[in-house]
Amino acid sequence: MIKPNRLHPGDKVAIVSLSGGILGEISAKHQLKLGTKRLKSFKLNPVIMPNALKGLKFLQDHPEARAQDLKIAFLDQSIKGIICVIGGDDTYRLLPYLLNDSDFIRAVQTSPQTVYWFFRYND
Repeated sequence: MIKPNRLHPGDKVAIVSLSGGILGEISAKHQLKLGTKRLKSFKLNPVIMPNALKGLKFLQDHPEARAQDLKIAFLDQSIKGIICVIGGDDTYRLLPYLLNDSDFIRAVQTSPQTVYWFFRYND
């Protein structure tokens, strides 16, 4: 087992949305702004993955796009942490796109990136 490395000031952290696309909706703009502000206050550099803000409908219809974001985050060695802004019962739809991907599996087995799960809340 590889122990994840501690995050340090200046580290890049990927923002992924694995279950739903709420982060891309107008109603979540406040949470997005607040979340990125908080990460920056910890001197972390949030990097929003390409599909994370595409909205509810797109991410519901395209689990492969959600899987691609996670894969990109694990394969990018400059990213030191991965923050999942929402999780849920639709995440299972990513499995066919990840568990059959040898590059992704190798990256998860060898990358010491820290994965954090943050669920949506009202603030």
